[in-house]
Amino acid sequence: MSEFFSPRTGRRVADTQQAAFHALTVQDISESQRKILALFKSPGAVLTRYDIAEILGLPVGSVCGRVRELIDAGRLIVVGKLKVQRNGRSVSLQLLGLQVSD
Repeated sequence: MSEFFSPRTGRRVADTQQAAFHALTVQDISESQRKILALFKSPGAVLTRYDIAEILGLPVGSVCGRVRELIDAGRLIVVGKLKVQRNGRSVSLQLLGLQVSD
């Protein structure tokens, strides 16, 4: 296998970790992850973590971990950023979309 580095930590991912990741099927993802992915079924769907939390009726803290797992697994990608006002402050939110295979 070729060397792969985690986009989050920058550390090298072991061959066994890569093999385990590539062996995952849709049945291997959690119910929460499945619900999040279902929100992206429309072509070109783009959502923030806050959008996902609001739609699913979950705290944003619960959504963030599952989204990070889906990004690390290559199922979701960051497609852009959105500047919004939250609590009187300007914040930048990541826009998420489905990973498109070549």
